[in-house]
Amino acid sequence: MSRLTTVLNRHGVKIGLVLILVLLSLGGALGALSIYRRQTSPRDFVWRKSSNAESTDVQDQRPLRERAKEAKQYKGTELPPDLRSFNNLDDVTRKSDAVVIATANRNVCSLSPNGKTVTIDYEMKVEHSYKGSLTPGQAISVSLPGGLTKFPDGTSAEIKTPWFKKMMNGKTYLLYLSANENRPFTITGGPRGLFAIPTDATNRLVTSHSMIEGDPMRNYNEMEVIAFLREVKQAVTRTK
Repeated sequence: MSRLTTVLNRHGVKIGLVLILVLLSLGGALGALSIYRRQTSPRDFVWRKSSNAESTDVQDQRPLRERAKEAKQYKGTELPPDLRSFNNLDDVTRKSDAVVIATANRNVCSLSPNGKTVTIDYEMKVEHSYKGSLTPGQAISVSLPGGLTKFPDGTSAEIKTPWFKKMMNGKTYLLYLSANENRPFTITGGPRGLFAIPTDATNRLVTSHSMIEGDPMRNYNEMEVIAFLREVKQAVTRTK
């Protein structure tokens, strides 16, 4: 194992998800590898509401098409829902239908069924499953709030969600998913259920997609990937 690590570091060879998951399965053997920084998992952090949360006109309940017709290029900000019940991995795991690692392939913005907001819908490939019935290789659709939509009359509407960092095509993520009948999956706990997973030798730290000030889930941000995935697996076991 040490020889494999040396070769990978020397040549800068990309480390695939298969290698990450194999290393994770070795459990205690990872303690001997100095490249993995030890870090204690966050526990029992207290929610603190953002002091500089962006506001929006929540009184305007007209469909976006009408708002865009008036403003030509309408821009609005969607506020985050109440996320206080999602303060650690156990909370998010317990309320998720599936927990997977998946790669984003492409995305498209869609107007919501009621016409009052926009979502970005990602086509993704499952790489590994921790919880639920999804299997490696399976294609899934995952919806995130916000995005830009254009109307036939040349007007447009953009909904911003500065509290929720979006995914990028070609990147790999850990997702806590909630199922919706005949609709794409959504992220459990909003941005609290989404983490970018590094897959190369130059970066070993995960990234939280929550941009909310004081969010307790951001304490997992920049946690070493193997230690983080071990915590993910343990949370799934604890909440069965």
